[in-house]
Amino acid sequence: MANILQNGVFPIQNKIMRLPTVISWSIFLLCWAAAPVLAQSPEPSASVWHRAPKRVLQQGGVRVEVYDFEGFRSFLRAPHSDTTYVINWWATWCKPCVEELPHFAELARAMSDKPVKVLLVSMDFSNQLESRLLPFLTRQALPMECIALESANASHWIDQIDRDWSGAIPATLIYRGEQRIFYEQSFTLDELRTEVAKFIINP
Repeated sequence: MANILQNGVFPIQNKIMRLPTVISWSIFLLCWAAAPVLAQSPEPSASVWHRAPKRVLQQGGVRVEVYDFEGFRSFLRAPHSDTTYVINWWATWCKPCVEELPHFAELARAMSDKPVKVLLVSMDFSNQLESRLLPFLTRQALPMECIALESANASHWIDQIDRDWSGAIPATLIYRGEQRIFYEQSFTLDELRTEVAKFIINP
């Protein structure tokens, strides 16, 4: 600054040459000071799950993340969250699954102001995700997220979800923290509401 200022004023001969340099350095310093604040901004609070999909499919406004079981493990636990998670395994070719989807949709709408998250896990065949699953989701316009689980060697991982699960769908896991119940059954809306109410701190 001593070279720029002489007796508290800009020298006339240096004003045109050096003032842009001063402004550029000022902008640089402001951006540098702000960088740590931006880097420390919290991640979106919509999910506590670590997401590492194998691929992402999109069609129109529908987006579906596709996971193998290793990537899917994250969705099975959220030990430090007070949210109640409702995870439903289903497929477009499963008639009882499709019949109960409106109940899960109604639950998601009714609980939108409460710490409840509904997640659909499609078990559709990998080669039908784009031709069958995405068009179905587009038509239904469901209010909850749907991901796809590629089920190669399903017999190797279904007991890691629940030891008594035969692998049949529909199936649902409801959990909050370490409290969890697995259901190998279809639900009516009243039954679903009753089960979820058991997990909510202040129903």
